[in-house]
Amino acid sequence: MKRGMTLALVFGLAALLIWGVAEVFRLRFQAGDIYPEYSTLRADPLGAKAAYDTIEELGDRVQVSRQQQDLRLLEVEANSTLFFAGVTGHWLDDVLTRAEFDVIDTAIQAGARCVITFSGRDNAIGGDIEREEEAGAFVTPDDVLDREAEKSVKNTGGQKVEKENDEEVVDSDESPILGIGAIKRRWGFGVGYATSEDWDLEGGVAADVEIQSTLLRESIAIRSPWRFTKLAPDWQPVATVGGRPVIIKRSYGEGELVLCADSWFLSNESLAKRRELGELLWTVGDRPILVFDEAHHGVQESEGVVGMATRYQLHGIIPGLVVLFLLVLWRGSASLVPGAALLRASSQGAAVVDGIDAESGVVRLMRTGISKQQILRQCYLAWARNPVLRRRYSKAEVEAVRDRVVAEESKSSSERNLVEAYTEITSRLSRRSS
Repeated sequence: MKRGMTLALVFGLAALLIWGVAEVFRLRFQAGDIYPEYSTLRADPLGAKAAYDTIEELGDRVQVSRQQQDLRLLEVEANSTLFFAGVTGHWLDDVLTRAEFDVIDTAIQAGARCVITFSGRDNAIGGDIEREEEAGAFVTPDDVLDREAEKSVKNTGGQKVEKENDEEVVDSDESPILGIGAIKRRWGFGVGYATSEDWDLEGGVAADVEIQSTLLRESIAIRSPWRFTKLAPDWQPVATVGGRPVIIKRSYGEGELVLCADSWFLSNESLAKRRELGELLWTVGDRPILVFDEAHHGVQESEGVVGMATRYQLHGIIPGLVVLFLLVLWRGSASLVPGAALLRASSQGAAVVDGIDAESGVVRLMRTGISKQQILRQCYLAWARNPVLRRRYSKAEVEAVRDRVVAEESKSSSERNLVEAYTEITSRLSRRSS
């Protein structure tokens, strides 16, 4: 009874632990605060889940999905809009690789529309825009290095060779990271932060809309210090603050590229306070397919054991593992081998509570595995298969034992006396061995 209560307590605590862990994960995933800002999987004010759900409710007009694979595996149709929300300078400068950028660039040139909105809370996207405009200087660390490199670059046989510490260094583009400076040059734009009088992260500032659109009002609120500058001729300002663009777009190959200095209009907080969908719908455009990228937030799907179990419908493997775990616990709580403390106490003559001995254990095992009618036959077979014992008896004696077993089994159940037959056989063999 005591052992049963112990096992019940162990199982109960294990079940409570599993439930508690599952509940913690459920609450965290429901709130979504484990995801980065402007992730469409995040449900708190800093997330963009409401924007995703709103577009999803449009039904057949727009097919919306999340991209959570490695960007090198990205496949976007020409009639799609690829959305990168809340992009940071760290991702552009330290994470985005050349191969990933080339995939994005190729998708745009093939006809896709790409929308990139920068995070207004990030401070690593650019430098002081006034210094850039006045001196035309490259003020970010990467731009400084890039310009110094350009001064010392000379063409030798089609390769770029840089002077560094009086030594020639070949620029073979072997670095996997492209860098924010190279991205700006490839797409022909610059970005910097305006003076504090021109932006407000709390209430926002009014941006004048420069294009005709039924989805955009005459002015929209911008909660970001970033402004675009040094634009290539193909860029068209969509909205400006103080004459500086905050939303720009351009044709790029067969597709279109849209850059926005702010991401707040995508946030759950913005949609809850303003109930304004014009900016969101304009950025989506008229494409029937919308893909929100989550990989740049660090949210990527990796097919592990759970993914394979779901794909191949092996849902029963989890309950099976739980049952196996409980069986291991049960086996560990009732060991058949005496512990070291018990052996020491026995050797020192201390009082020890006796358990079942080897003979009792064999009897119990036989009772669970051999029926009463088969016990005499199994004893004979075990004895007859032992070559050492058989050499001690003649062939006639072995046959006599066999005949006695057969004779006893031929009787009806009421007439059998297995104990008497077993005693008779063992007594005869004992007299012979003595």
